Amino acid sequence: MGTAHTCEWITESGATETADGVMAYVCTNCGAVTDYMTGGTGLTSAYAVFNKNTIDKVNKAQLGETISIDTQLWTSFSQKVMEAIAARRDIDFVLTYRLSGITYKIVIPAGAAVPADVEYAGFDGYLAGLFGKTEVK
Repeated sequence: MGTAHTCEWITESGATETADGVMAYVCTNCGAVTDYMTGGTGLTSAYAVFNKNTIDKVNKAQLGETISIDTQLWTSFSQKVMEAIAARRDIDFVLTYRLSGITYKIVIPAGAAVPADVEYAGFDGYLAGLFGKTEVK
C-alpha cells in the first residue's frame, strides 16, 4: 500500500506583465504533480504583476519625474494603482495603451486631482473621461 500524497503549491514559473505564471501541486513525499494552476490572482496573475510594477514605479519616482507606462495588453488599473497615483501629485504620469488596433496616450499632469476611491479604472472610459486622450500615430 502506497503512501498518501501530501501536496503543496509550488511556483513553476512566475507571472510577468504579459503572461500568467504556473503553479504546480506537488507531493512532498514522491514529487508527483497532481494539479496545475495558471492565472487567477497574486503571483500567478499577469494583470496583478502589471499593477504591482506600476505601483512600484509610481512609489519610487523622484520629485517632478515623469512616469511612463506603456502597455499593449491591459486596459485598466486596479484601485491600488489609482491610490498610488493619487498620493503622488508631484509627478507626471503618462499612460500609452492599445485598444482595437489604435494606440492612445493619456497624460495625468502633476498636481491633478486623481480619484483614489475607484475600484476599477478603465483606460478608455474612466481615465480618458477625466484627463482626455490623444491618438498616437
